Amino acid sequence: MVGLSPEDRNRADEVGKTAGTTSRAIQCNAAVHAAVAPAKRQIGEHALEQHCGAVLWLTMTLRTE
Repeated sequence: MVGLSPEDRNRADEVGKTAGTTSRAIQCNAAVHAAVAPAKRQIGEHALEQHCGAVLWLTMTLRTE
């Protein structure tokens, strides 16, 4: 995770740990958006929003298999 502070990396790691549980999917979705907020400022909101959903889907898919 290039360009993120250690706190932001830790928050993103926590999101990844909970993203595999389907009962917390809505909470995880909100947490994902909060975790990537600093990156939005650095990369640009439009580019990151295009990939955010795909990353969340991939994380949940890999954790449920």
